Amino acid sequence: MSFTESLPDRLRASGIHLAGSSLLFVIYIYLVLVNWYPEPFFTIEGAIQVTVTLIGVDLVVGPLLTFVVYVKNKKGLKFDLSLIIITQLAFLLWGIWVTYKEHPVYTVFSIDQFHVMRAGPTRSFAIEPHVFAGQPKYGLRMVYALPPQNEKDKQALIRELILGRGDIYNLSERYRNIRDYRKAVIAKSRDINKIMQARPDIHSDMDSILERYENASLADFVYLPIEARKKYYTLVLKKTDLSYAGYLDVDAWVYDES
Repeated sequence: MSFTESLPDRLRASGIHLAGSSLLFVIYIYLVLVNWYPEPFFTIEGAIQVTVTLIGVDLVVGPLLTFVVYVKNKKGLKFDLSLIIITQLAFLLWGIWVTYKEHPVYTVFSIDQFHVMRAGPTRSFAIEPHVFAGQPKYGLRMVYALPPQNEKDKQALIRELILGRGDIYNLSERYRNIRDYRKAVIAKSRDINKIMQARPDIHSDMDSILERYENASLADFVYLPIEARKKYYTLVLKKTDLSYAGYLDVDAWVYDES
């Protein structure tokens, strides 16, 4: 059978393959964007790189290989198609595992910045429920790490550090509802005017955030560094209730040293 004669069958098989792959990919995207990496984590935690790889393998390479190998009644066709599907599913499972195993669970405000706490080292089930009161089930969930209250408390924290429990943002017994400490958080806001003066390229991103809120100005928001997987970003929170407004691709520590 010539290529021209087999073309309708190839297109049909490739289309069926693409439809099945698309359905699985939609499920994956839903889990990532809604449950595991809601805004802003999809970008700042690097899930976008894995997703692009899966698009290439599952939505392009897989159906394309089916188009290439499919010839009706060809000897060994079932083996070829099975190998393609198994390989594709293996990549999809790899993508699910990579994105799930260390997906962000919540963020901790400690001293003057946010830290992303991921599923691997995190034990969120040990945190008191009231700490997350008023927080979304999915999305940017924030808690406040209570700093040392006196010299005795400071020495106790130093002992925890020596024992290997990590910095203050790792100690769930110090977690508090962030809205109860709103003034303390606001006090650590970085100078957005200074940052925008140094980085004119973020003006459009900030304008986009302001447009979502009627009559909003720069002074209506709090600007705080967040330490993501590979670099720092700047979280933009509403000053009234510290709810998430957006993020800027800029390291506030570099451009505001005040």
